[in-house]
Amino acid sequence: MSIGQPAHDLDADQVALVRHVVAGTTRSTLRAQLGLDNVDAAIAGLHAATGTRNTVHLAAWAAACGIVTARPGTALAGRPHLTPRYRQVLDALVAGADEREISQELGVAPATLRTYVKTIAQQLGAAGRTQLAAAAVLNGVVRLSAVMPGWPDEPLTATRDRASAA
Repeated sequence: MSIGQPAHDLDADQVALVRHVVAGTTRSTLRAQLGLDNVDAAIAGLHAATGTRNTVHLAAWAAACGIVTARPGTALAGRPHLTPRYRQVLDALVAGADEREISQELGVAPATLRTYVKTIAQQLGAAGRTQLAAAAVLNGVVRLSAVMPGWPDEPLTATRDRASAA
């Protein structure tokens, strides 16, 4: 791992499962391709091993740890301009907060929150929340500390830049 970039202790099978989950692979395909009898139990095991709360949080974590390196969605022409409110929403998403928690924290209706998420996803070229979380980390739109407390309070791109300069 690069200097300052979070590390992981997952085995090869777990890494493969993470990549499939982030890519949006269906449960039936996971069963067939990875030979999993109980996909839900395997994913729950990933959450326990990584300290993540849900698949959106897992996607952000995986991007930060270098497990997911290709940016999902379409290529960005530049860093998107996000309003402070959109940044709050994105930080909460990559931290694993669910719709109810974010709506309550920000004092907005769930429908308003869904509109915010859709707009942010469009700006980042992501097809859904899971891709959005990975894209936000990989493009340096969120700080690593938003993904996990105790991680560097800087974007992944800053840790990569420092590592390549070393």
